[in-house]
Amino acid sequence: MFDTIKSMMQGGWFIAMGAREFRSGPISEIDDQVDEANLLELRAFTPMREIKWVRGGLGEAFQVRDSVDIQFDKRRCETHYLDIDTKKTREYRERDEGGIEPDEVLATGGGKYRLTEPMPEKMVIQVYYRADDKGFYQPFDFRIVGWKEWN
Repeated sequence: MFDTIKSMMQGGWFIAMGAREFRSGPISEIDDQVDEANLLELRAFTPMREIKWVRGGLGEAFQVRDSVDIQFDKRRCETHYLDIDTKKTREYRERDEGGIEPDEVLATGGGKYRLTEPMPEKMVIQVYYRADDKGFYQPFDFRIVGWKEWN
């Protein structure tokens, strides 16, 4: 699985959520960072594409979605910018408490994960909408596009 990801998403990043941990990093380091047996969801992405593997529980088969296959009305999608808690990370570094690498940030819910350098302020998300049977547009999927510095 990881060899396929690395060949398709060269230069991209991954975000992996497992039963025991959360990991992120450059695609080139996915073998060293992610335990496939513990994996519940993996998003590998570049600005142009995201491939998502997800399963409901350990031992189940992964369902795969490739963003190039998403059918959507281009006029009915939007870009969101999700905040990254960089304030907490900067305060932690200023107190010199150690235990955090220069390219890591503290997660809002606990733990830490890696981001690009310089540290971005936002995660860019593309949200896709489609009409339901009554004609109302509803979000049905999203993909991670990348990182954005907020100046």
